[in-house]
Amino acid sequence: MKTDNVFGDGIIRVAIADAVVVSAACLLPALSHVVSFPLFLFDPMRLLVLAGLFWTANRKNALLLAVAVPLLSFFFSGYPTLPKTMLIAGELAVNVLLFVWLAGKMRSVFLSMLLSVLLSKVFYYLLKWMLLPVLFPESPLFGHGLPVQAAVAVAFAALFAAGEAWRRNR
Repeated sequence: MKTDNVFGDGIIRVAIADAVVVSAACLLPALSHVVSFPLFLFDPMRLLVLAGLFWTANRKNALLLAVAVPLLSFFFSGYPTLPKTMLIAGELAVNVLLFVWLAGKMRSVFLSMLLSVLLSKVFYYLLKWMLLPVLFPESPLFGHGLPVQAAVAVAFAALFAAGEAWRRNR
């Protein structure tokens, strides 16, 4: 993954990308209410974290965003609940770590991203299943349809792969 992109170099690129991602994270709950559509179906927190990874190519920063984005959403809107916020932060961190590891092992950015998203979801659901009786007694294990989640995972992988191809070819 090359580190040059449209935002310039180094700390300025990271600061600009983080400002955009953090601003979007703070505005997402309000935007969801305004449009009266469940934006969570499109996994917007993951989208923001992956956008931060793409824009900066900074893996440490992406891990920071993986934790910060759900926490900011919780602090600014109270949604999701704190236990679910922690689960999502863990899932997003696992997603970033798996992608970085898989991208180093595989030639396909698409497959690396797809597998990292799907495996991080497995991590999330296993953890949620273990904690369900204690933290989520009235919550179903799967909040929204698995086919929608699979389609979103494929879309993220395709977007990330297309973005990487664009970056290589410019």
